[in-house]
Amino acid sequence: MNLSCVPKCCVALVVGWALVFSAAADFRFIHASDTHFGAGTNHETNAKLFAEIAALKEKPAFVVVTGDIAEYGTDQEYELYREAVKALGGLPLYTTTGNHDVRWNPRGKEGYTLGTGRPLFESWTHENVHFVSLD
Repeated sequence: MNLSCVPKCCVALVVGWALVFSAAADFRFIHASDTHFGAGTNHETNAKLFAEIAALKEKPAFVVVTGDIAEYGTDQEYELYREAVKALGGLPLYTTTGNHDVRWNPRGKEGYTLGTGRPLFESWTHENVHFVSLD
């Protein structure tokens, strides 16, 4: 087949689409938010949910918890959080801050990083998909 009659832009378009489809990822992840450890019995409910996630037949690639991890950002609330996430059974976990975690926290952003053991901002790639967590 003589491709000299096919415009170069068409070839580039076909190659570009081929690259897009070959970079497709096939995975699942869990997004949780507003866990509010320290509010009522949320720590018990969240621990049960984390255990259910860990027991899924099709394991998620990771879990992301986006903000308001704690109710007031106290050390005791983050202790409840750290204990509950053990129920994930080693699944990768990423977090980001919420207003309860830094603005209501007695130590602000430092309280969040100390409490969760995570940085304020995270960036990671999983199967050709890049994720960024920001406050």
